[in-house]
Amino acid sequence: MAQPKFKSELESLREDAQQIISDISHLSDHVSEATKDEVKGLKHSINERTRSEIEDLRQRLKEVEQQSREYAAKMDQHIKSHPYLYILGTAGFAYLLGRLVFHQKN
Repeated sequence: MAQPKFKSELESLREDAQQIISDISHLSDHVSEATKDEVKGLKHSINERTRSEIEDLRQRLKEVEQQSREYAAKMDQHIKSHPYLYILGTAGFAYLLGRLVFHQKN
């Protein structure tokens, strides 16, 4: 008599174990799908932020380029309006550089 009760309890435990395995499998599938969705969302978010940052950098680069051109144009105009000043300055710099180089050799 104890043996049929034991068999039925063993069968019940086996069924419970199979149910637990099935539940874990379903849970694992749901977690996997949720994780995939989260990864897709994060990937999209990172891509959008990266695109935004790249666009900001491009805009800043354009601004710096424009400022550089404006500065170069001002310098060009200043040099054209005062050419002798820059010629004398360059000659003085060359003289000092020559003195420095030849002084170190002696």
